[in-house]
This record gives sequence, C-alpha cells and structure tokens, in this order.
Amino acid sequence: MTLRLVDYPSSDDDESSGRGSDDGTQQYDDVGHVRGGWAGHVYLEIRANKQLDHITARCMDLACSKPEDGMQIAGLQMQPVSSLHISLTRPFYVQEHQIAAFVDALRRATDRCRAFTVGFGGLSTYVNDRGDRGFVALDVDAGVDGLTDMLDRVDRVMEQMGKRRFFSRPRFHVSVVSADLLDGQNESAMDAFGVMLGTAMQEEILRLAATRIDTLECVFGDKRFSITLG
Repeated sequence: MTLRLVDYPSSDDDESSGRGSDDGTQQYDDVGHVRGGWAGHVYLEIRANKQLDHITARCMDLACSKPEDGMQIAGLQMQPVSSLHISLTRPFYVQEHQIAAFVDALRRATDRCRAFTVGFGGLSTYVNDRGDRGFVALDVDAGVDGLTDMLDRVDRVMEQMGKRRFFSRPRFHVSVVSADLLDGQNESAMDAFGVMLGTAMQEEILRLAATRIDTLECVFGDKRFSITLG
C-alpha cells in the first residue's frame, strides 16, 4: 500500500506538512508561505555511495532502458532523488532573526549525541497529500533507537520555538526516486510499482551496508548549518 508522505516547500527530494492519523499513518496538510519567513527543514544526510547509487539505478532500470532520461511506467515520469536524507521535522517557518537562536538550540540539544549507523530492510512507496507526487523509499530497520533519540531532541527544540513536533510513530525512510503524478490513477500505479520493486530488489536491499550518521543538518532557504555528532 502506498503511504502518505511529507512534501517540503522548495525541496524536490522528498517530503508538505502533516498530521498523524489514529493508526500512526503519516498524513499531510499543505503549509503555505509565511510572509517574511524562511522555510526550515531538519534532517540527517545520507551520503551517496556506490551501493545506494546502484539501488537508485536499478529502480529506474526496471522500467526504462534509458534511466538517465527518467522513466515512463503506467503514466509515471520518475527521476532520481538528488539528495538522500531522513527527515526529522515537518515543514516550518521562522523569521530571519530567529534562525541563529534555533540553530544554537539544536546544538545544545544534541551536544552529547554520538554518531551512529542505520540500515535498510525493505522498500515502500509514498504519495504526498495533494496526490501529485510519489516516492520510492528505503525503509530504515536498523539504528531506529539512534534516530528516535535524535528525533526526541529535535522535537523538544521545535516545541521551545513554538513549532509542531514530528509524528508520534514515524516511519523513518530515505526516498531514492520521485514521480510526478498526473491523474487519480497514478497512486495505484505507484502501488503496483512498489510491489514489483520490493519483489525484485529485496535481496539487494538487505545486502546494503550500514550507513554512518555523523551530522545533523538544518536548512533555512539557502542557509545550511551542519552540526557534528561526537
């Protein structure tokens, strides 16, 4: 089943704001631009490597002989995601004069955090709440304790700054391929594509090496701040 995904303003990678449903599914409402505000996003960067590049290429190759041009399957025009990451916030806005205080609060909240690793154990497809963008993502199944601890710390900073916390039962994932969805039947196409990929690629996903997480990234518009984990 294709799940709902967040779609951050000014990001072509992954992820609009949302709410958690009673069953824990991530569902999302759109957040419009705030006058004078800077769109914020806190995440953990997943550095590209040969294995991840291979997984992305395989996703494309399974449906297109020319992956570099994007693939066409069941009406879906798909492209590789340009920057791999695990999101730790919903979309939010701050005024420019609040940016420094926010970053300082993040540094203090995470100053005792250590680097850790994450691993992947499956593949899922997601669609944003507007239904106009879909994603193929690797699901995190190792290192969840480290992610949960990091999320708790980020959530506390978000509350201090008057922003919404992340989802109570998040599905940590890394989107690798995105698709523009053109009509109401595209979501079912994403479902079918996800089932096909999961069957074809499960063994390759399980062979992925663990990925080291050693920085927390915070972006406001074109301003990026990296916080090193000990």
